Amino acid sequence: MFYGLYDIDWESFGKYHIGTAQNPKDIPRHIELLLSENKDKRYYATEWLLGSGQHTGMIVKGTPHLIPFVLEVLALDDYPDKAEILCDLRWVAYHMFPTQSVSNMRLSIATYDALASGFDLYVDLLKHDDPNIRFYIVRLFRYLQEHVSQTLPLLKDLLESESNLRMRVTIIRSMIEPLGDMFEINYLMHKPYVKLIFDNIINAEEIIERYVSADVLEKANYGFYGERQKLLDAVKQEYEQIKDSLPIDTVNPINLAPFPWV
Repeated sequence: MFYGLYDIDWESFGKYHIGTAQNPKDIPRHIELLLSENKDKRYYATEWLLGSGQHTGMIVKGTPHLIPFVLEVLALDDYPDKAEILCDLRWVAYHMFPTQSVSNMRLSIATYDALASGFDLYVDLLKHDDPNIRFYIVRLFRYLQEHVSQTLPLLKDLLESESNLRMRVTIIRSMIEPLGDMFEINYLMHKPYVKLIFDNIINAEEIIERYVSADVLEKANYGFYGERQKLLDAVKQEYEQIKDSLPIDTVNPINLAPFPWV
C-alpha cells in the first residue's frame, strides 16, 4: 500500500498549507496517519491533507498527487471514516472550477483526473449501507463531468428508490446541475432526465422537493415558456409563502436545499 509515496518530491511543490508553517515534506506522514487506529489522529490527518488545515478543499500543487493515496484508503473495506474523506473530496471537486488562472486550470485538470480515477470505487460505494457515504458520493458525481453518461442512469435509479428528502434533493441537483457547459454539449443526453425532474415538480409530495426541481430546471436555462414556466413560478411562489413555517430538522434540508452548494 502507498507504493511510491516517498518517491515523490513533495517539497518541490512549495508551501502546502495556506497560512501555516507546516512543511509539504510532512504530507507522506499524514497520509500514513490516515491508517492510525486512533480516530482523532485519522481526523487530524484528513483535515491536514484535505480539510480545514488548508482551507477546506483548496487545491494546491500537491493535491493531485496525494489523492490517489487517499483513494487507496477509501477503498479499504473496513475503513471507518469513509464519509469524512468523501466530504472533503467533494470540496476539492468544488474548488476545481472557479478559476481564471491558466496555471490553476492545469492544476484543476490534474486534480480532476486524480479524482476521476476513483470512479469505479465511487460506484461501489453508492451501494454502501452508510447513508452519509452515499450522500457524499452523489455530491461528488455532480463534478465528474466526463462520466455524466454513467452517473445519470445511476442517479435516476437511486432517485426512484430513495425516500429520504435530503438525499432526494441532492440527487436532483446532481442530475441537473453539473458545472460547466454540460447542458449545451449534452442536451439530448439530459433531455429524458429533464422530463423526469419536471414531472417531479408535479408529483413530489414535499414542497421543498418540488421547489428544488423547479429551481434547478430554471437555472439550467432550458427555455421553459407558457404553461410550463407558470408551473415553475407557482411552485417557487408557494415555497416562498410557507418556507418560514416549515420545520427545520437535524439535516436542515429546508434552509440548505435551494442553494447551489447543496
